[in-house]
Amino acid sequence: MNITFFNTRKEYSKIKQELAENGLILKWKESSYDYAFISSIGFLDLVHLISQNADNSATLKIKTAVNNNEELEQLLRNHEKMLLLNLNHEIRDDEPDNHSNEYLNTFGIFDRILFANDELILKTSRDIKAFAVLKLEDIAGRIVQEDSQQILTKSTAIHYHAKNVEKVGYNTEIINTFAQGCVQMTKGIEEFNPSLIYAPLRGAKPIVDLMLEAYNILTKKALRIHYPVTSSFVSNGRKNNLVELERLQQNCLQYCSRMLYVDELNSGGMISGHFKEIKQVFGDSIAIQIFGLANNYARNIGVGVARKFEEIYPNALQIFPVAKLVTMDHRVMLTTHYTDYKQGPNTVPYLTSNQYPEIRNRFYSAVIQEIKRLLD
Repeated sequence: MNITFFNTRKEYSKIKQELAENGLILKWKESSYDYAFISSIGFLDLVHLISQNADNSATLKIKTAVNNNEELEQLLRNHEKMLLLNLNHEIRDDEPDNHSNEYLNTFGIFDRILFANDELILKTSRDIKAFAVLKLEDIAGRIVQEDSQQILTKSTAIHYHAKNVEKVGYNTEIINTFAQGCVQMTKGIEEFNPSLIYAPLRGAKPIVDLMLEAYNILTKKALRIHYPVTSSFVSNGRKNNLVELERLQQNCLQYCSRMLYVDELNSGGMISGHFKEIKQVFGDSIAIQIFGLANNYARNIGVGVARKFEEIYPNALQIFPVAKLVTMDHRVMLTTHYTDYKQGPNTVPYLTSNQYPEIRNRFYSAVIQEIKRLLD
């Protein structure tokens, strides 16, 4: 099974009609997503279907599921909230949950989905590094009993797999400086104390994962996070940054008083554009800080970009230099990717043989080991 969380400005009835025959549609109240769609359709197919109706979406591939569709629907009706979790690296994602067996393990932007109430959320927060809470408003679709007909054609996933084998090269310097940057950002988080992390996909995902690994080791605390799809790779990707910010401003201001925007940093153009739009939407209503993990020891940042940024937004940007951002523009290392650039801002987990690629896992483990050494 798969679940796609998505936002849209299109008429709800059209989405309901389009999707209702293929799974269960959920509608959220005052949350970081408008809707969720659960289905047995293959996750590449799901993106193709959702992208016809959504401004922005992120699909999770479910690794474990409840026994049957009726049980899943009952779980949803019995709980007011769905908790999306990113686990502490020390918590094995195939172990029984410490607090409830009502969960799904996933691949994608979140590691686990937990059907929750307020008490369970508080108990669970000790074991996780990041989370998002979705408040269920209603169940608007239905679950079909049999697998839906596959609708995928080659043209709908033309950019998911690379034409050539993508190589990843890293050495001790790259691992160590990446870990050092994550630890330094962690100390910055303690000082700034954000109520929300804004982490654009794809580039921010591995940076935030490893940064929060260090934060969790140091503080044993979890942070609320939002992953918008804003890539310049895809149709309307840059435009979607403004759409997502406007949604956050409308729906999430009650818990978002201090926003930390985290991203990869190369030339500085993308971060400058994103932050300009953050200020355009939020103005001075909340405190905003930017953390940029900077490629090539920050030597690629344009002199004009840096000077202009400091003139307009003094002290807003903190730069954390690393030897090389091996995750940058690399689908294997980024964990998430797109099926078709023309479909717009819709991501899916990047998997090989239904697992994250081993080269990605080895890099994560090496950086985490160095983080632990630095914090020991």
